[in-house]
Amino acid sequence: AIPQSDDTSSTPTAPINTLIVRVAKSEGLAPEDLEILSMAETTWNDTSLGCPQPDMVYAQILVSGWLIRLQDAAGNEYEIHTGKDMEPFIVCDTGTTIIRPLPDRPPQSNPAVDAAIRWLAENKNISSETVLVKSIESVQWPDSCLGCPQTKETCLMVVTPGYRIVLLSEDQTYELYTDEIGRNVRHCTTLDGTPSVKE
Repeated sequence: AIPQSDDTSSTPTAPINTLIVRVAKSEGLAPEDLEILSMAETTWNDTSLGCPQPDMVYAQILVSGWLIRLQDAAGNEYEIHTGKDMEPFIVCDTGTTIIRPLPDRPPQSNPAVDAAIRWLAENKNISSETVLVKSIESVQWPDSCLGCPQTKETCLMVVTPGYRIVLLSEDQTYELYTDEIGRNVRHCTTLDGTPSVKE
């Protein structure tokens, strides 16, 4: 990342206050327990916002954003990486990157996430109650097959907005590809190496 400024005077008050509320909620804290240690405008080298996950692929484009350090009442520090308008934001303090959507609603209310959880429950014989959302990444898939074609499947070569969703259940991690509304859900790492598809 390329730090540009540590001057918070030009920072919009509403977005940073909203961000603190969301970070506090995600970490089980009260907003008043968090104070800003530092914040700087930054240009991230890619869409991982400086917090890449293993085995994940990110668009290699410069992304304007913020690097923010917060501290709670117990002295624990939290490093927050955000996009230009502080959306999305990533909590990087624990070594595990968790991409959290900014809207004040649980990730499960996203129809694509709902569809991914249903796919996992139906195809892996897993109770949906045990499924946790580890990360959600917005992706522009290169084709209608979400970059995961089946044998002899014909894919339309059109950019398809969607998500790469990582789910966790009983210590097992599952990476699912979806379109924007969850009509197309794909799991590209089945045991036999054959992509699974649910239209």
